[in-house]
Amino acid sequence: MTERSRNKVKVFLDNLEEALERSGSFSRGIVGEVGADLESHIEDQRSKGISEEEAVDHALRQMGNPFELAHQMAREVVPSENRVYTSIRYAAASGVI
Repeated sequence: MTERSRNKVKVFLDNLEEALERSGSFSRGIVGEVGADLESHIEDQRSKGISEEEAVDHALRQMGNPFELAHQMAREVVPSENRVYTSIRYAAASGVI
């Protein structure tokens, strides 16, 4: 990934982590899952022949505003030790499913 694309994703994820205002491990877990989802979406778009820059922009648009996403997740995602449960709750909260 180019430096510019990496920076766009990093800024989004940093803003999401800041906006979550939860315990460090919980926020890092959510940010990690969102980062993995972003990477997957970017790779999917790239496999369709879309440029990296466009794929990154598309993935970030799909996620929406990181502050609004964090607000929605704060209302709907309950911290859990069960990673699968948390992933399902995150996906449902963000409308990915």
